[in-house]
Amino acid sequence: MKKEKQQYVTCEAKTSLSDLWKLEDYWAIWLGFILLIISMFIYFPLKPEGTDEKIAKANAILQTESDKAPFKTIEWYKAVDLKKSLKATSSPIGQKIKEFTNKPHGWNLNPLDAFFMTESKTNA
Repeated sequence: MKKEKQQYVTCEAKTSLSDLWKLEDYWAIWLGFILLIISMFIYFPLKPEGTDEKIAKANAILQTESDKAPFKTIEWYKAVDLKKSLKATSSPIGQKIKEFTNKPHGWNLNPLDAFFMTESKTNA
């Protein structure tokens, strides 16, 4: 009987602190984190007009409707919908950012047409 030689493949993954700025996976994480921080500085201070009043009004309605009945009323749901409708994209800067970050439009032959199209191509 012949003794067969077994072969093993081993992989030793080693990480180091320098991976945090050298590897592209970590760069994606860092860039995402930076985008979140920038968006916090843009959106948090620039609330749409009347936001605080709408929230206070909706909270008052929610409280009175909760005191009235043990179940959720139509007015309670309307107040919840009012609070859900408050968005940072309602502000003027939010609208501009939304236009810039909106998904591309469709194209047929040239993918650049999804981002920019001349007036003659648009009319055609």
